[in-house]
Amino acid sequence: MKTKCLRVVLCLMVIFGIVLVHISCDPTKGIIMGKVKYQGQPCASAYVLLLAENELITGNQPLGNGSITLGDGSYTIINVTPDTYYYVVAVKDINGDIKYTPGVDAMGYYGSYDGFSWIPTSVIVSAGQTLTGIDIGELYVIPVP
Repeated sequence: MKTKCLRVVLCLMVIFGIVLVHISCDPTKGIIMGKVKYQGQPCASAYVLLLAENELITGNQPLGNGSITLGDGSYTIINVTPDTYYYVVAVKDINGDIKYTPGVDAMGYYGSYDGFSWIPTSVIVSAGQTLTGIDIGELYVIPVP
């Protein structure tokens, strides 16, 4: 009896979660999904941020949206404003102070590897589009000079 009640409660929670996600997703917006690695392993609890390319150029506040990675390193950013170029950046708050600390916290970004370093690549999503495979291959602690 107790197991049956637990199953019913779990099923209701899953259904509620699915309904909540569908309600919160605006069909005129996009979704960006991917995975993050740190030291070659899936990175849990990293902050994944969308930085608007045009805002970076003009010196304005570039933060467009964000998410936090799950235990398997995956993330999903919903309600992404379409037709805007973004850089996808991840930060692992190693010291737990809820801010980026150079020389301590690890960071990385979506891009291509040229054999020596990662080159940032911007992404764009259309209205209603789900953009997958926006993986951040590795996070690095950048040394402070």
